[in-house]
Amino acid sequence: MRRTSKFIVAFLVSVACVTLSQSTNAAGKATIKNCEEEAHPKRLKKEKIYVAWFHASWCPTCAAQQVSIDEILKGDVEGKPFICKFDYDETEDLQEELNVARQSTFIRYASGAEKSRIVGKTSVEHIKRFLEGR
Repeated sequence: MRRTSKFIVAFLVSVACVTLSQSTNAAGKATIKNCEEEAHPKRLKKEKIYVAWFHASWCPTCAAQQVSIDEILKGDVEGKPFICKFDYDETEDLQEELNVARQSTFIRYASGAEKSRIVGKTSVEHIKRFLEGR
């Protein structure tokens, strides 16, 4: 009987630890996805914190931004922003609508309204502060 009780307690503790670690890991994680132009209005309505990122495969600044984003996504990001990565060469209509003049542009929205934008910034610190709205 004692052996069974110890086993049940050990099992319940391990389940609780796994559940706690999963919820802790999920909290604060930003999400990034390659998006088509049509995704913009949907994400603007759906996401509390939404970032539109205009990226070009041929752009060295964008490549440096990608390295920083990859590093940032390893940890928590305040507000858990959803990042839509738009192909600069395929989104001319959206760029015109949003007044995007260059690749390597990030636009941050909160509750559907534009809050800030940055262009050409590549450091982990600067991009993370921007994503968090600081």
